[in-house]
Amino acid sequence: MRARHRTSGTYYYLDTSGTPRREIALGSDYALAVKKWAELTVNAQPRHTELITFRYAAERYQREILPQKALRTQQDNLKELAKLYEFFDTPPAPLNKIEPIHIRQYLDWRVQDTLKRLRKDGKNVMGTEGRVRANREKALFSHIWTLHVSGASLQSLIPVQAYAATKRLDEIPILMTRPIRQSLQLLIFQRDRQWNSLI
Repeated sequence: MRARHRTSGTYYYLDTSGTPRREIALGSDYALAVKKWAELTVNAQPRHTELITFRYAAERYQREILPQKALRTQQDNLKELAKLYEFFDTPPAPLNKIEPIHIRQYLDWRVQDTLKRLRKDGKNVMGTEGRVRANREKALFSHIWTLHVSGASLQSLIPVQAYAATKRLDEIPILMTRPIRQSLQLLIFQRDRQWNSLI
């Protein structure tokens, strides 16, 4: 921030350090100029949140939470983490970039992976294998995310909660536009009305 002294007062400017030289006027009030300077130069989101990957959060979970669980749960969680790493750590996924669509993709991938493995082993496949494990892994992902959000204060909705299929539409407001919300409300109303007529 540069100060230029004139006969009418002191004016503050932000030098953009480019060529040709360009300055942004910040005003004559020092406090407001500093505030504007901070808004323009300091990134609103700290850089470290971009560097935190799913693996980092999962390893923290392994250190702090997993030892407190029963032995069988620890064994199951380690197997679940191995599958979560296959999807979210190849390549490493920044935790703040994981969205509800990625959870849906994971569930689909997990079921397909199980079906492929069973077919390779020569077993009969019904097409629903792997869903229970996938949902348990989704629950573990949610727990890891919640632990990390409480520790790192990421201001984000848990992707698993945003993805969750629910008839309470107010739980996932960011995913729906108004027309979609109205359509779903109409479908739920019609379904409930048909159900009530059968009773």
